[in-house]
Amino acid sequence: MIFRYVRRHIPRAPVRSLLSLLLAAALIASLGQFVSVVRSNRALVDEMYDTVDVYASVINRSGAVSAAVPYAAIETLLDADFASSYYAESRGPLYWVTPSHEKVSTIYNVTDAEEFGRMTGIVYADGYDGSMFLESNEKVCIVSERALEEMGLALGDTIHISGANLGIRMDSRTSQAAREGVEFTIVGTFGGGLGTYDIATPFWTMKVARYTFYVGSYEGSGKARTVEFRIKNELLRDPAAYRDAPNEALDSSTDSGVSGLALRVLDSEVTNVIVPLDRNTNLLEMLLPMICAVVTVIGAAIPGLVIIQSAKEAAIMRVLGTPRGRVRAALTLEQTLLCAVGLAAGVAALAAAHGFGGEIMPYLAEILLCAAVYLAAAVAACFACSVSVSARKPLELLQTRE
Repeated sequence: MIFRYVRRHIPRAPVRSLLSLLLAAALIASLGQFVSVVRSNRALVDEMYDTVDVYASVINRSGAVSAAVPYAAIETLLDADFASSYYAESRGPLYWVTPSHEKVSTIYNVTDAEEFGRMTGIVYADGYDGSMFLESNEKVCIVSERALEEMGLALGDTIHISGANLGIRMDSRTSQAAREGVEFTIVGTFGGGLGTYDIATPFWTMKVARYTFYVGSYEGSGKARTVEFRIKNELLRDPAAYRDAPNEALDSSTDSGVSGLALRVLDSEVTNVIVPLDRNTNLLEMLLPMICAVVTVIGAAIPGLVIIQSAKEAAIMRVLGTPRGRVRAALTLEQTLLCAVGLAAGVAALAAAHGFGGEIMPYLAEILLCAAVYLAAAVAACFACSVSVSARKPLELLQTRE
């Protein structure tokens, strides 16, 4: 009897039934879209924080990027533990000291072989790579393909380089070590971007050997000309961690050459784009529970009001001898069914609007949970209103204006 009433009564009031269904569909679709926007914004903000590249350079008292950063300053900044990686490069004159080849050249001491290789195109010897190059305890170097060809050398051969030109007269400042040079093993080649006789070695090789190469002749001894730090992505939400901490470490140094420096962070993308988006997303996340509550209340109240407006149907069923329980069940089931169909249609329409793809799928479970809460509230409201209506006397119900 209950299902027969519902099946027959819904078509008899098509406008009212359609409006109930469409209202549920519109409310859940709107709520689902809001949930999707909030969650996708949060995912975007997190992705941006995790993938954005933020670099920092060392500046001097005048605010200009320093072209001579002491090794001690680099070590101080690394100890501040704010950088995920860094690139440092020192350059200076040297001389090849190989049989019948004495060429004026430049030595590049680098901390990131991959970064250096972007410019030069490094090819390593078999079984070798950039990490092994940087971490090697041996004296290794990378030279140009043209230099190898001209001198008849191959990967794995050794060369000698010196800080003194053996073709000119030595003075008292030139040590015996500088005259003899240092032996390096060739572990890679580069195709271009540098001079034919330039070579690249791990950065800290120069820290150890700088006095051998530049005894009394290199003003920038013990300093890097290029230094760039990449900020850890997990610190970008806390400016104090990647701005204040490194600069405090420099300021507290007892070395005047270090304490006079500062770190300049190039984080305009973070401060101008990501942070405002993060704040807006935080606001939306705060509003989300309230909006869910408002939608649920509205969605539950409307079916209840429809039941109250169906007082005459309830009175007729009572007059015909239908028990109160069946009246309540029939009224509740009708509106619950319309609400459930509307919710299903709303979720389906939302998914279709997003192409049934991955854009909405990560948040579908949350949207379905909202729909379930919505439906549960609607059932409770419908039952409460049906109890209120069926508890009144039939004659009183018949006198109620719809």
